[in-house]
Amino acid sequence: MKDCHDFQSGQIPVPPRLTWVWLFLWIVLPAEPGARVEAASRLPMKVEVRELAVQARRFHSLQRFSGRISLRLRVTGQSPDPLTLKATQLRLLCDGSECRQNGSMSVRLLPETRQLARGESLDGWVTFAVDQPSAVEPQMRLIWTIGDGDLEVDINHALRDLVDPSQVRIGPRGVLNVLTIHRTIDLLTVWILTEQLRALKADGVERVVVDARLRQRVRLPSDVTSWLASVHELRAGELRPRAFRVTAPFQFREFHVSGFRHQGNPSENIIHTTREQAVAAALKSAYVRLPQQEAISGLQSPYPGVRRAALSGSIDRLTPPQLQRVLQLAGSTDVQRQRLVLEHLDCLPGPEPVRALRELLLEYLSHTDRETAPALTPENARIAAATLVRCIAPGVDEAMATVWHAAGNSDEVSATMIQEILRTKDHRWVRATADFALKRLNRISKHHNHEPRSEPADTSENPVSGSVANSDPESMLPDVLWFLHAHDPSFVDLARERLLDTTAPQSQDVLLAIVRQSETPEDKQLLATCISERLAEGTITSELLAGIRAMPRSEWTDRLLHLHLEKGNARYRRAPVLIAALRCASDDQLDRLCDDFLKFDRSARGLLLQQFMSMQHSRRLELFESALDIDETFSSVLRLIPQNATPEMLQLLLDRLEPLWEKAESSGQLDGHLTGRARLLLTQVGVFDHPEARRMINLWRICTLPAMRDEATELISRSRGRSPVPRKLQILWDRKAQPDHDHENALKSINSLIEQDPFFPDSYLFRASLFLRNDDVRKAMDDVLAADKLNPRDPTIESTIALARVRSGDMNRGIKDAESVLKRVPEDVQPERCWTLYNTACVYGRAIEQPGVSPDQRQLFLERAIELFAESVDTGFDDEHHVRNDPDLVTLHRHPDWNRLLQQIGQNEARQQ
Repeated sequence: MKDCHDFQSGQIPVPPRLTWVWLFLWIVLPAEPGARVEAASRLPMKVEVRELAVQARRFHSLQRFSGRISLRLRVTGQSPDPLTLKATQLRLLCDGSECRQNGSMSVRLLPETRQLARGESLDGWVTFAVDQPSAVEPQMRLIWTIGDGDLEVDINHALRDLVDPSQVRIGPRGVLNVLTIHRTIDLLTVWILTEQLRALKADGVERVVVDARLRQRVRLPSDVTSWLASVHELRAGELRPRAFRVTAPFQFREFHVSGFRHQGNPSENIIHTTREQAVAAALKSAYVRLPQQEAISGLQSPYPGVRRAALSGSIDRLTPPQLQRVLQLAGSTDVQRQRLVLEHLDCLPGPEPVRALRELLLEYLSHTDRETAPALTPENARIAAATLVRCIAPGVDEAMATVWHAAGNSDEVSATMIQEILRTKDHRWVRATADFALKRLNRISKHHNHEPRSEPADTSENPVSGSVANSDPESMLPDVLWFLHAHDPSFVDLARERLLDTTAPQSQDVLLAIVRQSETPEDKQLLATCISERLAEGTITSELLAGIRAMPRSEWTDRLLHLHLEKGNARYRRAPVLIAALRCASDDQLDRLCDDFLKFDRSARGLLLQQFMSMQHSRRLELFESALDIDETFSSVLRLIPQNATPEMLQLLLDRLEPLWEKAESSGQLDGHLTGRARLLLTQVGVFDHPEARRMINLWRICTLPAMRDEATELISRSRGRSPVPRKLQILWDRKAQPDHDHENALKSINSLIEQDPFFPDSYLFRASLFLRNDDVRKAMDDVLAADKLNPRDPTIESTIALARVRSGDMNRGIKDAESVLKRVPEDVQPERCWTLYNTACVYGRAIEQPGVSPDQRQLFLERAIELFAESVDTGFDDEHHVRNDPDLVTLHRHPDWNRLLQQIGQNEARQQ
């Protein structure tokens, strides 16, 4: 078979341990035909590559050979003794580099060690991870180690056997090359197509069709369709439908692909469902340029696509004798040829084509058993009816009227004519369309003496469609009504007349929409009556809900709520119904809904809360609090919090988050459920730009739970990113480290930043640092207190407050506060721990200078200061210039460890760079 790779082939090296067996058999056995095959069958096993698949790692899979390649293998034992097989024996080499097996994906062939007896077969997939630097085809070999030998399969050769390309030249003078393949198009097939198309280009071929013979039609990935579209040559005035990321190295004047499901750009002009369509598209321009006689001879081609191209390319320049021959084909018993001609008769000049269509259709319609009608098959009758609608030749009005009258009881013909009228939007046939609409409306009328016929169930979110999905008469009626409304201004009067009389919801929806568009004061009661009747019936559609929202009435609220609660209604319908009920509800009804909030199901509670919040209803916080206390709506409710939410809503979150923090601090842990709740609550607290929100985030930033600390750190970073000040503040900090730092200019700059954003706490902290450097302790205290007010419980700010207290003379309180802050900050929390240690060292450095301090206290303060400073250096403090110029640490300069610590800071700084 074509996809079989037997280890007896000459392309597969013989295992070393079998070499002598081969040599013995070659010498001893008689050299008869097939003798080598019989001897070769004694090899351990036979391997067939039955399928190849590639899954790209990235969306644009043609840019490089990267991702996974899967091989479906069939392995058949040929050894007298059972073979021991396992997945680790398999290797795939790409250009000599080994590709690793792709974990669990590989076990489908050999999930575990397996014994393979003679004649027994295994069938399954093995998958390898590939990562080639380009999309160029590598040399791929599958190596299977059996005992001391390696059995090899050429994967490149297997791929070509699977694609199995074949060619045929067709069309006038063989100008079209049809390349048939038997595999879908992906990167692997593109390699083969590139070889084939390059050879065709070298032979001067300018028209190519690639026909894929697959078991079922599939859609091609967008990158593949882009590559295929790039093979089609651009002509003057044409623009590529999109920019191609990967393009073919050659182009053809005409290039088309068949065998795949049709899709939009960039392939809408080259991807075709059938081979006939692709061939016709590729040959159309060729037949336009051929002499008439040669072009018309294409009608005798055995290929349907050629016949179609020949007719469409020459039909508008037929001579009278040729025209007669084509018209004779319209009555041919060859169904395919007849169909082809019928599709093109609207392109012929003169009254003869119209007369031919009329006679064929009348003869068909005159037979009781349409399946055995001699003139047309049912399919060709529908084609003839559609073509007649498109005709513009003399006599078409009379022909249409005659055929329409004759087809009165033939749904398939009249429906086809209506479908074509809608497709072409041909206003010439408004009368026929109106006749069709009246007959259908009568069938679904409450009061006419016709058997009611219900329409198909509404299966779309918007039942009013602007396109014709099929030729079913009942499903076409809504589109017919819209067509009449667009082409006949007086149709609105009929819509008013038939609105309450129509029983089919989809068609009534169209009439309802038409009346609403042309609404007069007299129509309001008509529309209200229609809506009330439909609500009583319980038939809910999108158009009905739109009408309710346009003219809400409180008497509809209870019925809508009842319909919402009915379990038979699909979930996607229940939400719009509830929204419509809220739109209609009076104040008293809204209060009742708030009272009954917990009686609704989960999805309805979320929707109600969302609507009450958007309405800014006075009881929205009450509902929000109720929803937060229900586990099943907890997470969905949190997502409804807007960024401009009120402080009252923030307090609701804090009231639930703070107990979780207290529990975490007291016990040192939270179970998974509570941790999840805490994370969700903290994330929503981070939405608020409020001091209390910052306080809570700061508490979690130095809590005992690493996961929550990470979440709080991310929120702090996100909050800082909302302001333009941090970047400018960093520039000022860097300038402060320069030897020529100008205190006055820095103060002006920071004042400007505070004017830009007076609510950014770090700006006040920076200015406090400048004031402390300038011994203006009172102003520094005002600023750090302002920073603390904006960002409570921040350890860096609080330790700076302690330093300012010492500088202002309140030494005992300053030391107590500094130690208290330091105790709260865990050792593994950076950079808060580092800066808190540093600031606390500064507190003791300044305490040494305070009047009334005894020598013993000074020594005690000095040792504590150097201890804290050393610990901050050990945790990574790396600003040597700041330390050398910090007046708060001047008293530490004479300590024996000072120079060593400065050297360590320099090393920290070097590591950061």
